[in-house]
Amino acid sequence: MPDMDTKQIRKLNLATLVTREGTQEALAEKVGTDAAYLSQILGEKGKARVGDRLALKIEKAYGMVKGAMDRPFFTENEMERTVAETLAADGWQVEKLLPRTADIPSYLRIAGELWVPDLLISKNGKKIYVEVKPPHLVHRDSPWLELVTAGKLALISSADPSEIRDQLWQQLAALSGKGEPSLLANQPDAIEIPKIDIATLVEPAPFVPEHEEVTERMFLGRAWLPCHVATTSIANLALASAHDDSMETTFAEGDILLIDTGMHEIKKNGIHLVVLNAELYVRRLQRHPDGAVLMISDNRKYEPYLIENGEREKLRILGRVVWAWTGKKL
Repeated sequence: MPDMDTKQIRKLNLATLVTREGTQEALAEKVGTDAAYLSQILGEKGKARVGDRLALKIEKAYGMVKGAMDRPFFTENEMERTVAETLAADGWQVEKLLPRTADIPSYLRIAGELWVPDLLISKNGKKIYVEVKPPHLVHRDSPWLELVTAGKLALISSADPSEIRDQLWQQLAALSGKGEPSLLANQPDAIEIPKIDIATLVEPAPFVPEHEEVTERMFLGRAWLPCHVATTSIANLALASAHDDSMETTFAEGDILLIDTGMHEIKKNGIHLVVLNAELYVRRLQRHPDGAVLMISDNRKYEPYLIENGEREKLRILGRVVWAWTGKKL
């Protein structure tokens, strides 16, 4: 069977969503489009197609990641089977959980009711509960997402083996960054990254991984890093928690940041960890042709600040933020 093109995939995904909502009219109302237009797309002649604008509206309406409409929607059973086979091949013990027989820990509780995840995976004595959901069934208002956010439940929303592994690595890394014991420490391709208290970096001093500002350590995959992060050197990577709400919408206070501490110049515009007048900031920096630097908060309640040449020498760049553990590349 030949590979489907994007037009065919989007049409099939649209049909899946219509089935889920019950009628074309119900889907049109949810997405904010015309039911007659959906009928033209799904009709036998298929005169219309799901364009980029409609695909984006659907993704936003369902809280999907961008591009989810361009990949075939799998059923939950298909995805669960692929996830289980992939993780078993990686050496995980995989157990399918059934609502009536599963022994579920009390911390997997939502509004007083226990949530039964799809799988329990274990390795080296560490147990992880896993929810398997196709992207079109992952919504911002899904009640179990609060368990994922709290690090009590892992979410896998792909049937691609490399993405399955990638999603699990990211969530385990974030879990270890929250102070949880890290299963990744037992992986042969794990890289140990120090987590630091950035408040200790205000006083001028070079970053030293064994220095007292290191509060704990977490582990990232050696294969994951070059695929997702451009860095001056792996040895220059450090982790820290965002210390205020100045970058809300991009990441929140308390989110874990991956910082390239070898970046001490503004080689390209981006989010940097800086000290200005003995105050610590995580800000988006824009370099002007005259040498001035504009310091920008993504949170609109903070005004941009222009650092002009006379003050430029007081700006010290400690590093560039290259990843935030909301899963956002920066």
